[in-house]
Amino acid sequence: MPNTNAYVGAEGPLEIPGRERITQAFGHVLSSRLASFYRKAYRMLGNAADAEDAVQDALLAAYAHLDQFKEQAEMSTWVTTIVHNCVLLQLRKDEYQHSELSTRLVHFHTQLSPTLRRTFRLRDIDGLSIRETARILKVPCGTVKAQSARARRKLKDLMQHALRPRSRNLPRNQPESSTPSRVSR
Repeated sequence: MPNTNAYVGAEGPLEIPGRERITQAFGHVLSSRLASFYRKAYRMLGNAADAEDAVQDALLAAYAHLDQFKEQAEMSTWVTTIVHNCVLLQLRKDEYQHSELSTRLVHFHTQLSPTLRRTFRLRDIDGLSIRETARILKVPCGTVKAQSARARRKLKDLMQHALRPRSRNLPRNQPESSTPSRVSR
């Protein structure tokens, strides 16, 4: 069996120190398996940008922790596991954001008037057509269209207001200190 810790240089076979050998193995895994890491992440996430982010995070984490590679498995298996774990973290983050958005939407939904709330629920939550919604509410189709537009606009305004960064409300041209400065004339 050939010695995998040696390479042949101009002077003959030379031993590669452990850290350099692991770094070279990592480089080889990257060059040969990068596309498969991306495909795995894409299959799990279903989004190209998220897949790229997960793979990049995984490769950075793997490189930063190369000293923790114990050589009990193949380097490619170790990196694949890190990619898989980063994809799972990305999925959890997306699920959290989705659930937070859903929670906020339900909260804002309750702030609509009863008429707009019913229309929004039938059209946008239950997925009914304009005609079906009009029949249930016993109103013309044009009324459903107008109420749907009003409900969406109101929800958009409520969400934008809630997501707007909070800033201190200081009057213009007033210093931040609590004692006002007096100007004598």
